[in-house]
Amino acid sequence: FSSFAPRVSIDYQVTDDTLLYALFSRGYRPGGFNAGLVTSSAATIAALQAAVPTAGLTFAEEQLDNYEIGIKSTFLDGRARAGLTYFDSTWKDGQVSNSVPVVVAGTANLIPIVINNGEADLKGIEFEGQLQVTRNLKLSGTFAYNDTEIVNYGLGAGACIDCNFVWGNFSGDVGNQLPTVPKTTWSLSAELGDKFANGLDWFSRLDMMNQGAKFTDFSNATEVESKQTLNARVGIRSE
Repeated sequence: FSSFAPRVSIDYQVTDDTLLYALFSRGYRPGGFNAGLVTSSAATIAALQAAVPTAGLTFAEEQLDNYEIGIKSTFLDGRARAGLTYFDSTWKDGQVSNSVPVVVAGTANLIPIVINNGEADLKGIEFEGQLQVTRNLKLSGTFAYNDTEIVNYGLGAGACIDCNFVWGNFSGDVGNQLPTVPKTTWSLSAELGDKFANGLDWFSRLDMMNQGAKFTDFSNATEVESKQTLNARVGIRSE
């Protein structure tokens, strides 16, 4: 596969301490092969393509187009900095696993293949900030909100294998959220340190991280609850 993956950005320095920016970027995931079709008969492939015209031995790359606007600023004489970003992305030609029912010579078959019929909208905001409270104490934090919506997935207008496993039918999942993507994440950190001895510094750091609830599959039937992780460390360091 070959592809053109541009990244274009523009920024404007509002003041010495504040920067506005916008960017567009495009990324790809390489395509691949439906290896199981290599040994399939011509009649099976013909029946498969009659049901799904885009089905074949290969599947194409999938694509993500991303647009961002944001602001970055420092203040309090450089002791504090913050950044806020809004993004809007489109996932298209997504590589989706399907089980296609076909009948060959009077025998029903279920053919597993990957085809490029996934599409989703992704948008959200991201914040990052840091404050040097004193010479020895630094506080920082992050927050992200991710909103995802499936536009097309699986055969037809959103049929999915996960839905069949859960509900007993291939009812569409259009409008559902993408799985394994939490809507919200955030973190808070504090680091304290000072001179120790003989050119050594001591430090201690505490990090609290939160990952919001997320669905386990495309049917959005079950979800993993939010979780928090607390990390603590102490140590000494030198040049």
